[in-house]
Amino acid sequence: MYLKKTKTSKGRIFLQIVNGYRDQDGKSRQEVIKKVGFLDELINDYSDPIEHFTQLAKDMTERDLEDRTVIHESNKELNKDENHLRNVGYLALKPILDNLKLTPIFNALEQKHKTEASLESIFNFLVYSQIISPSSKRSSFQKKHLFFENFNFSEDQLYRSLSYFGDSYESIKDSLFKLTNDIYPLDTSTTFYDGTNFYFEIDKEDDHRKKGPSKEKNQTL
Repeated sequence: MYLKKTKTSKGRIFLQIVNGYRDQDGKSRQEVIKKVGFLDELINDYSDPIEHFTQLAKDMTERDLEDRTVIHESNKELNKDENHLRNVGYLALKPILDNLKLTPIFNALEQKHKTEASLESIFNFLVYSQIISPSSKRSSFQKKHLFFENFNFSEDQLYRSLSYFGDSYESIKDSLFKLTNDIYPLDTSTTFYDGTNFYFEIDKEDDHRKKGPSKEKNQTL
């Protein structure tokens, strides 16, 4: 990012913090990150507006690079015959789950069911897997090694955890809703209900109900 100085037709200088990048075709593009204002007005608030906002653009660039940097430290020697490909996409989701602070919920479940594996770890793994690459539980488990984190649980423990989650589904759902709403306020004024498995038995069609096939193999609806 850098400070862009644009001179207007009236001779005034307008300052913007701009991010330069290349699009998919390799063409140079600019994205306005922050509109700073006119230089002659900023002088009233800053002794040297150019220096101040040039430094701000530099600081914003450094923070952006830090946010995009993934640090993985390991003393393990890599075997050239092994596949060392790893999925880093889930790291963008990790802060969201961490912010929800779900640990007490899963600690209570672990005590209730006397589990050895971490239910929170299994839950997080399932969330990451279904967002990044939706597939069956078995298929997801077989790709477990592609994550940077060491999800230390067996396939049997994964399947057993599903029954634990199911038994406490309502409490988990209510807790997740409250925790999510506390951090990321939800607008529930408009909600959507999935009614794909419902059908109406009618004699005549109208604007909302039409005759057609259903999942239950009924041919006239």
